[in-house]
Amino acid sequence: MAVVLFTCILAAICFRFGSSQIFTPPPPGEKPVISNGIVYNLRHIPVECQEPRVLEVRQINYGMVLPENKKWAIMKIYSPYKIQGNIEIPPNTCLYIEPGVTMYFGPGFGMIVNGTLIARGSEENGGRITMTKIPETSQSGVVTSNPFPTDARLMDGNTTRDGKLELFYQGRWRGVCNNYINYTKIDANVTCQHLGFVWGNFTYHSFSRNKTEYMLFERPQCTGSEKSLFDCPGARNQKMTLGKHICDGQQLIGFQCAGLRDDLATSNWRGLEFYNVTVQPQKFGNLYYNKTLTWLEFLDISYAGRDVYRGDGFNHGRASISASPYVPLMNNITVTHGAYDGINMTEIIGPIHIANSTVSHNRGYGIYIETAIGRVLINETDANNNWGDGVKMYMKNYTIYDWELKYPSSGSFCRAAVPSEPNYPFFVYENIIDTSGNKPFDSYDCTREYNTVPNHRITVHFFIDGTGPYSFSNHEMIYDNYKSDKNLIATFKVTNGSFPQSITSKSNRIVINMQYQLPPKPLNSREQRCKTFPYCLRFLLQFWSDEGLDEELRFINSSASNNTGYGLNVQDMRCKVAVNSSVVSGNQYGAGIRIYQGAGEIAINNTMIENNARCGVNISYAGGYQLVNNSKILSNDGYGLITEYIMLNNTRFEHFLKLEIARSEFTENVWTAVRVGNYCHNNGRYAINMRLTQNSPYQKIEFKFNKVMGNYIKDTSIYLNPRNRANAPIIVSSSNIFVQRNYIYNPGSIRDIATHLVDPSITLDGNYNWWGPLTDDKVHEFVHSRIFDKDDRYNLANIEYFPVLREQWLYTQQTTHDIPKYRWVFNRGNKIGGVLDTPGFTAQPNTRYHVDKDIFIIPGATLELKPNTILEFENSIGMVVHGRLKADGIQAITPVKFTLRNDPDEVAIENRTATVRLVDGKDEYEGRLEVEMFNNTWGTVCNRGWTEENAAVVCLQLGLTYDPAHGEAKHKVPSTDTVMMSRVQCNFLDTDLTQCESEKYGEFNYCNVEEIVYLRCQPPTWTGVTLPAVPKGSMPEPTQIRHVVIEHAGLLDADDMKYTPGLTIDYNYLKITGLIVRHSVSDGVNVKYSHPHTENLFEHCMFDNNQGHGFLTRSPFLDIKYATMNNNEKSGFVYDPFFTEYQALSVRNFIEPSLTVDLGGTPYYSLGDNSMAFIVTKPGLQTVDFTYMMEIYVSDRYRTTLQLLDYNPKTAVEKVTIYDSNKLGITTNTKRWEIEKTL
Repeated sequence: MAVVLFTCILAAICFRFGSSQIFTPPPPGEKPVISNGIVYNLRHIPVECQEPRVLEVRQINYGMVLPENKKWAIMKIYSPYKIQGNIEIPPNTCLYIEPGVTMYFGPGFGMIVNGTLIARGSEENGGRITMTKIPETSQSGVVTSNPFPTDARLMDGNTTRDGKLELFYQGRWRGVCNNYINYTKIDANVTCQHLGFVWGNFTYHSFSRNKTEYMLFERPQCTGSEKSLFDCPGARNQKMTLGKHICDGQQLIGFQCAGLRDDLATSNWRGLEFYNVTVQPQKFGNLYYNKTLTWLEFLDISYAGRDVYRGDGFNHGRASISASPYVPLMNNITVTHGAYDGINMTEIIGPIHIANSTVSHNRGYGIYIETAIGRVLINETDANNNWGDGVKMYMKNYTIYDWELKYPSSGSFCRAAVPSEPNYPFFVYENIIDTSGNKPFDSYDCTREYNTVPNHRITVHFFIDGTGPYSFSNHEMIYDNYKSDKNLIATFKVTNGSFPQSITSKSNRIVINMQYQLPPKPLNSREQRCKTFPYCLRFLLQFWSDEGLDEELRFINSSASNNTGYGLNVQDMRCKVAVNSSVVSGNQYGAGIRIYQGAGEIAINNTMIENNARCGVNISYAGGYQLVNNSKILSNDGYGLITEYIMLNNTRFEHFLKLEIARSEFTENVWTAVRVGNYCHNNGRYAINMRLTQNSPYQKIEFKFNKVMGNYIKDTSIYLNPRNRANAPIIVSSSNIFVQRNYIYNPGSIRDIATHLVDPSITLDGNYNWWGPLTDDKVHEFVHSRIFDKDDRYNLANIEYFPVLREQWLYTQQTTHDIPKYRWVFNRGNKIGGVLDTPGFTAQPNTRYHVDKDIFIIPGATLELKPNTILEFENSIGMVVHGRLKADGIQAITPVKFTLRNDPDEVAIENRTATVRLVDGKDEYEGRLEVEMFNNTWGTVCNRGWTEENAAVVCLQLGLTYDPAHGEAKHKVPSTDTVMMSRVQCNFLDTDLTQCESEKYGEFNYCNVEEIVYLRCQPPTWTGVTLPAVPKGSMPEPTQIRHVVIEHAGLLDADDMKYTPGLTIDYNYLKITGLIVRHSVSDGVNVKYSHPHTENLFEHCMFDNNQGHGFLTRSPFLDIKYATMNNNEKSGFVYDPFFTEYQALSVRNFIEPSLTVDLGGTPYYSLGDNSMAFIVTKPGLQTVDFTYMMEIYVSDRYRTTLQLLDYNPKTAVEKVTIYDSNKLGITTNTKRWEIEKTL
């Protein structure tokens, strides 16, 4: 009778019948079975690894190289294993580790995998696989390990072994500077030993930044026996100098270290190393890719990272798991307490998936990834408490050493056909000049169309772009079946080392068109077309098909917290990074999430980002779309979110940066919640330009705690003065924007802050800023000179700069509130201009004055001009009179004259250096437009798509102005010269026509001779004189204008193409005698309103040779006697009561606020006899249901007259009624007038 003996050991069952009968193989079953030294029923592992032979303890105790092309197993029956050597798995060899196995490795020993490793434990109790060090109590001859030092670190390097030095001193991490006194070699070695390494080199790193703690540590004077910098004699003998500004202007010190100190991680084992592991082709739809057979699951790895096999006599740190170029599948693993990185994956060319895992308490980065293709998924994984970053990821470009072998010219972009149903991913490549020196076909234009399955989209990645001199290329990405302008996704030039953001189609088809140019083929066959780069132009693209964007990184339901470095650090992205439903908190350097360089889409959704050092999120790259949705960014020790545009050499680029924040919370971040922009080292018209809807209660910007420095902003033209659109690093144009507590220092700029708000009744907040280390007696004068506002041009808003900060610390309460504001000096010898304070200024008779700034006569001040006084105004400069102007020439032969200043040193138009010129015209101001392009060659411009903005740019380049009403050239001479440009589209930022968006020569077919551009510019003039509405009787005597000449006026703003009359009177009650207004480039005189009960007389006046009307009035209360109006281009005299909304509003805005009465805040007002007042209403913040009443009264002998100047209500909810009664006497029978109905 047969006796059956069952011996059950966890998952392995041995079948033995009698003393000699063995079943080989055993019956199929659910659990693995060992029979005759072979493990059966391993159906959950790859077929290539099934039925492995069991390794006995004696075989692997001292390590071994497994025999090739075989399958092996390590079983729990012999566990635990103590291994004192490396286990190496050669190619085409498989090792299976049974669930529940424990493996203890001796110091420096581990597993090296070139084949396949299946280490899949189970979630059952006791089913996890454990790999760790041999317990120190059971080892002989192993020195007890010291703890790693925690008061020194290297940051912002490529690894945790290099970077800038930071020391933890007096409770804070501090960067270190040394006054450029180099550390000795011994100092460097001791520093590296302090960091946990063996030796290293000293270097300088980045410059210090603001808001960061530093320490000055000049001469450590180490002897070489110390383990810490703080033990060196230099540290003991000097008092450390600490502070946020102690290292200003210095580079911080850094180190490059190597080795692992002998007393650290003494018992740690080596870890798992995967290099060129076995992969298997996989197919999913039209996707073909290699998938690794190696699998790590329910595996615990701890105390790894000691490498003793470098051959240099030192120990080194290495990752607990390292892999290249393919990565094992990793699910539910733990990697802890490693002596270097937890997981290090470099030069990866396959996907990465880490799920349900924990990577913590490692001495290097938690997870380090360097990949060329992305497709990284980190799901339900915690990367916490690591010494470096939680996750650090680099996107690397391909390096090709054998291009001709891998990418033969016969299969290139321009030389090969596209398969009808391509398998993805695939590469598209091109060498325009092949190894035989030939280019493709006979054209310089290649187009290819690529398709994928329905509902998929195609993503194109740019891996290599290279070009030689005199050759360039455009890739045009087009979707939706055909090539057309409306389907264009992107256009860009191939540039050495720069790559665009990856492009994704909107449909399942994409078209690529490449246009290129080459130098002529040399006659000598031995010469190359492109001498520095024989292929002239090269590119390598990868195509990927998926339902959406091909994402580099997805960080989902995971955490990166309490790491010494960044939480999540991604560099050189190219397509998309997504962080979803995750936690990033408590990271101790730089930011919780850092995206640096590259370009692409960033999506942060449903994520908590809190308590991180310096920033919650820091995005500093070359552009793309950024979304923060349904997330909380809380209590970060710095910015909540900062995003800046940077584009460095050898990086990716995008042409826009868009940030969208939705349903997110920013709370208790130490600095600004959201900071957007790059405010340093810009040139052009501005670095920051902010404008909101004026008076909107729902809009507000606080521009605070920023550094605006080193910008190089100049005026658009060296020949023209700015007015409404002055250039400056900071442009602020709404009163609901607050520019405060910023560091502003731009010595290379013409000014620092300007406003474009044309409303002198508005004051903007620009106070409490730091302008540099200035003495108290000079600070306000300096700041006043760096601001462009109402004090410079009378029609602009006022910028309040007072008080300013006395200290560079932007949070300081030390201000200049106790120092008087600076008052501009109006009279400076023969120069006058600016604000005229009370009591005023009296000019000398028979004297010329140079006016270099708008004359702004404040209420109560008088400017008196005597006979033969001449005021010569610079272009775009004018005068506004809120006080009194007494301009009395007494008689016609000694008039007071206002005219344009002619600068004797001004360069003649024909000698001005510019890329544009006007030729063959009637005079120097007009002609055929020619541009200089392509190696100093001049040519014409086609008028297709030509605009007034284009013409204005041309005239401004020449130091002239453009008036659309007089922009037609009078003399046109045709030309057969080459047409250089067509369809020019300039905008308000452009200053050079040749740089405007356009079609250049060779990019359009033809342009008829009749279609070339001719235009006429205007010479610049001064602005003119404005008399705003001033209440009659507000000055002891009214303004007097008698025997005055106003000539060559009318230019308001050349940038905006705006012109103004030579004399503008907003509210007239004057008697003007002997006035001559001539040669104005607009109207001569414009009277908007007149007092109904005064004389309002113009007598013995001349209004001649003006380019507009001689005299324009919008008010009927006017008397003109003995006047001549000759040779004006429009009418001599015109009455037109029509006002535009802006014209009516400008009358109101020019009224000095101190001379107005607020209807809503003045229930009773005594007007006074023979007096007048301007009654205004102020805008509210919201709709209110309220009735405002104001009673105006005079003495019994007088009556009141109401004149409506500006009325622009919301008629559905607002109504104004005037009663002929006092308040108490109003009845239903009281006579009344209702605006709009009866007035």
